[in-house]
Amino acid sequence: MSARAPLPVNPDDPGLGPSILGVTWALTLLAVFVVGVRLYTRFRVVKFLSWEDWIMLVAVVLQVFYLGFIHAACAWGLGKPAPALMADLNSFIVVQKWSWVSTTFATLVSVLARISIALLFVRIFGAKLWLKYFFTICTTLITLNGVLTIVFSWVAVRPVQAIWNPLIDSNRWDPRISGYTAFVLQVFYAFSDLTYVLFPVIIVWRRNMSMGRRVGLIIVMTLGLITLASAILKMSIIIVTTFGGPVEHGSRNHFQGLIYLTSSIEQALVIIMGCIPTLQQVRHIDFTRLRSISSSLVSLIPKRGRKNSSSDASTQYNSFKRSGYQDLDLRPKLKIPVDGRECLMVPVAVTAEVAYVGSNLQETVGHFIRRTDDFSVAYHQPKRPSETV
Repeated sequence: MSARAPLPVNPDDPGLGPSILGVTWALTLLAVFVVGVRLYTRFRVVKFLSWEDWIMLVAVVLQVFYLGFIHAACAWGLGKPAPALMADLNSFIVVQKWSWVSTTFATLVSVLARISIALLFVRIFGAKLWLKYFFTICTTLITLNGVLTIVFSWVAVRPVQAIWNPLIDSNRWDPRISGYTAFVLQVFYAFSDLTYVLFPVIIVWRRNMSMGRRVGLIIVMTLGLITLASAILKMSIIIVTTFGGPVEHGSRNHFQGLIYLTSSIEQALVIIMGCIPTLQQVRHIDFTRLRSISSSLVSLIPKRGRKNSSSDASTQYNSFKRSGYQDLDLRPKLKIPVDGRECLMVPVAVTAEVAYVGSNLQETVGHFIRRTDDFSVAYHQPKRPSETV
């Protein structure tokens, strides 16, 4: 029985390379845009950045570095089938080098993004101690495991150059050590992707919310499920390549391409998902300049082409801007005594701005007292039954 002839090698076959490069570029640019909107709204509305904002900024910067290393690896042949990649040994070594360096940035991005999400949720749901302790413990375990994964990936082989150059003699640890560490880290990723979204959604869903907010929560849940699926896929690949039987070199290269493809999806979506709760503050930004520009453009149109503008004043008055209002359902509340007995729970405001009709003036009224010109509060005391004589 004659052996089957090997398939011809096509050195120009890109394999998964274009998919890896396209997905990484698209999602990284989207993540950069979302984080930029988040920081801009925080500067305009809250006037300062919290720890979670700075950490998310560092995460997206590292994601850009990750994109650079993946782009370099794809340019040298990352994602190609093994026969096409091994046809040029120098290209194979360069691909292994840049892809290995990118794994450190991938781990940092995933860990820092989850730290930022945990800090944000602790700030929002800090009144629920069980949820606060859960976020704290889970994020601490993820951070420690991520640090161990990075350390083991660089010290398991000596010299370091032998990690990507198989021609160098080296001393290597048992590969199952780094394999177990990476597997446990993916388990924590999958668990956090599910619970970091599920628990807050369960708490917030019980509140009286509009349909728009419910749709937003469904979108967040969908992103969480996608990142969960990516983590589970990476777990499966680690099981096959590390703990399973011997894998052909071509299949191993294919699995390696899948790992980088799913990592790009998971990292960018975690960043985007962590920014979504803060993007609701966009509606608090004052776009008076844009409105003035549009009014100037409208004034250039002949009067006959304009609609009746008799209701302009009322429209301007009705567009009163409450730019300092936060999500009051989740804000801490002050207890104000009424008649020495009853307590009125009043949400604490963070900032306050008042847009006056007919001007662009804004007035900031401090951190605990908000001025408003079109609301009134009345206290109605129940009438006592009249006594009969």
